[in-house]
Amino acid sequence: FFSIMRLWLWGGLRPNALLLVLLVALLGPYNCGAWLFGSSPKTFEFLTCNGFCNQRAGLVLGLIMAKILKRDVILPDLLKDGTQMGTDTALNGDRLPFAEVYSHGRLAAALALHGITVIPGDTVSQGLRNDRKTCAHFPGKCLEEVVQKTKSVRHLAFGCVWAEGMIQSSLVLEHRQLVADILQNLQPSPRLSRLVDITVDHIMRIAQTDSYNFVHVRAESDWLAHCQRWSSIPDGVVRDNCLTNTYELGSVMKSKGFDNKIPVYLTSHWPLIDEDVRMRLMVSMETYQYDYLTEMA
Repeated sequence: FFSIMRLWLWGGLRPNALLLVLLVALLGPYNCGAWLFGSSPKTFEFLTCNGFCNQRAGLVLGLIMAKILKRDVILPDLLKDGTQMGTDTALNGDRLPFAEVYSHGRLAAALALHGITVIPGDTVSQGLRNDRKTCAHFPGKCLEEVVQKTKSVRHLAFGCVWAEGMIQSSLVLEHRQLVADILQNLQPSPRLSRLVDITVDHIMRIAQTDSYNFVHVRAESDWLAHCQRWSSIPDGVVRDNCLTNTYELGSVMKSKGFDNKIPVYLTSHWPLIDEDVRMRLMVSMETYQYDYLTEMA
């Protein structure tokens, strides 16, 4: 600031130029442009919720919403542990900045090709960011109401788009190229990418092979609780498919043509899997002579 004043006093800046420099310094280039040209930038942010898969789906849906609303977007922080033990949506808990999990720059560049501008969170005041809306604020057809009633709202902070169920499958299909590009560019952050490379190298050394198969064993206690709720819906429909293949993993892999000479890396959130469930899984794999690796001690 004082350097700018010295330039002005020494005749190095015209008054109008001084005003412009001060505005950029005080407001930042993003807000300064809006102030000068009389059009406040419309911005948008949303939450993710539940486990990793739900959060990734929610990210895609939230970015579709940003496209529909024609707003610049703040990429959401991500829950470290969104385990959902009951019917309530998991929203609370420690969150990581988006850039610690995914490559922020790569996704931002891909979104720019679709006309979506990614902005830093600190370009919007905390007061606006804390005024969070959900579909409860927009009775009727939520998305249509949001589009119509927030046109003059500078910043729209929304809840978990995935949990609200406001982006229908027809909209996903309509924006399928955007969806494809989002998923293609959801790559690990530089730090996590290094950890992935270390893990893969370790698996290769243990397996003594240049290839392996990867299976996520979805049999944690939260999944068993979900299956219990799913199969108990009192509408007369028989829902017995939730754990159909879980306990017979070896048999299923054999029937699908997986070569038992190629090692299998089994991963899960093992602390949430009962010992009995683990034993049934391992017995099934051994019965069909699959060599497997896990991260269990």
